[in-house]
Amino acid sequence: MLLRKLLTGSLAALSLSASADVLEVSLSPATQPDRFKPKDLITLQVKNNAPIAHTLTITPERATASGCTGSIPAGGTCDLTLTVTQFGEVSVTVKAADGLYETFHGPYVSALRVATFNLSFDRKNFSDLNTQMGYNRTTQDRKIKDWRDGKLTDDTKIQEAKNIVQIQNVAEIIQRTRPDILVMAEFNNKGTGSNNDALTNFRDNYLSLTQNSDVGSFSYTHIKNVSTNTGLLSPFDLDNKGGTPALPGDGWGFGFYHGQYAFAVASNYSFTDYKSFQTFKWLAMPGAENPVIDLCNGPERIPEGKNCGDPWYSDSAWEQFRVSSKNHIDLAIEVPAQGSSTLKKIHMLVSHPTPPVFDESARRNYKRNSAEIKFWDDYIKAKDYFAPDPKGTNGSTTDEKGGLKQGDYFVVAGDLNADPYEGDGDRQTILGLLENPQVNTAVTTGSLIPTSKGAQEYLSSSVCKRNCQRNNGDTITSTSGLRLDHVIPSANLTVMRSGVFWPATGEPGRDLVDDPKLGQGKGVSSDHRLVWVDLYIPATP
Repeated sequence: MLLRKLLTGSLAALSLSASADVLEVSLSPATQPDRFKPKDLITLQVKNNAPIAHTLTITPERATASGCTGSIPAGGTCDLTLTVTQFGEVSVTVKAADGLYETFHGPYVSALRVATFNLSFDRKNFSDLNTQMGYNRTTQDRKIKDWRDGKLTDDTKIQEAKNIVQIQNVAEIIQRTRPDILVMAEFNNKGTGSNNDALTNFRDNYLSLTQNSDVGSFSYTHIKNVSTNTGLLSPFDLDNKGGTPALPGDGWGFGFYHGQYAFAVASNYSFTDYKSFQTFKWLAMPGAENPVIDLCNGPERIPEGKNCGDPWYSDSAWEQFRVSSKNHIDLAIEVPAQGSSTLKKIHMLVSHPTPPVFDESARRNYKRNSAEIKFWDDYIKAKDYFAPDPKGTNGSTTDEKGGLKQGDYFVVAGDLNADPYEGDGDRQTILGLLENPQVNTAVTTGSLIPTSKGAQEYLSSSVCKRNCQRNNGDTITSTSGLRLDHVIPSANLTVMRSGVFWPATGEPGRDLVDDPKLGQGKGVSSDHRLVWVDLYIPATP
């Protein structure tokens, strides 16, 4: 927005046309990133459209300025460089000696961007994903070209080429949004989280290479795979189908192999303390009960030998049953506070609860999803019943018990598979977390809820099949028509803005979520959308 103020009659006498800006401030070049960090440079051009020279005073906000000193001649230009110094909206006022001025406002914001993205990198086995991540750019492009040119006849090779397109598109979405901290759901690993080959290759062979000439490459200095319960076979008949325990139904988390549906975290700030709750028992939660068979008159399966009202799991299985379908982690990351070189910890509280669907007569997915979300609701309330995996187990660097401490900075992030107003989940539980007094409710239920234009367009299209008539349609984060993916900052973090990467028709990046041949879901990139929040730790005494 450009502002102009005429304070003297002499300037008014210049008889400029009504549309002319005497002092004009604009980006140079016109296309620059939409977000900057401290020490980044913003380049501007100042133009004097008046028939007389002007001596300028430069007043920046949240930045220092260099260039454009002295007098600028009639019709002349000068280059102005802003060096970002603080989190917040960056602006500059260019003022002439006789009172005329222009103020240039962002939308440039310097802040910590935290995001979650379900990448849909699920593959039939980990080896396929690892192989695809290992291809260099030349190999990627050759395989895609062969597919597009119709040279491939083998279905496996065709699918591999499409998978490479998907990975490239996901990488471009991340490059366009450039989160400082990114939670990546459905990034398969070998189960224990100890092997980073696929994750490293995604960074080096995709993120670090430009996917679009209009968008720069982007990378991360710190990456972490997370151990998971998915595809980890239990010794119990958890699905009550009889016989020797077998995957996927008898795993501690649903998966056809250990590491399927796992998640990872990437950051440009250092990781410090880490707690894994992979083995935390469901029965350790207050009020927890072995799921009972309570859908008794419908089509849902009641196992042979059980009746309505019976507990689903055997006593021995329930005593060992883990609450997390994948994992719950508390990963501390050191980030700068506003206007300070001091680093402070933000606790990234990450999980990916089981979807509350595909259920049987005990509604165990519904109940487990609710418990997995309640875990964080209690954790940020500093309840004391939490015990992480022992130090050195599943990556834990500490076995300090209990939830967060009062005043800790945190962000709950991930595909929580729960919408507070629609869908099959326990709406009261997810709403309880979103309305918890420990969280910044402007982001969760208020004026800063992440939204997109593409979401509402999708709901109004013929492609939408579910939840198409819902309220708050611009808040949805998946092609299911539900708001499933959440970034929930603590109340003591300052939030500036938020969004969902779901471009509408005509907006940049639309082809990454809508392709005539590959569709709008996992074929083109993901059936989920990246959700981001710009925030910072405020300066403290």
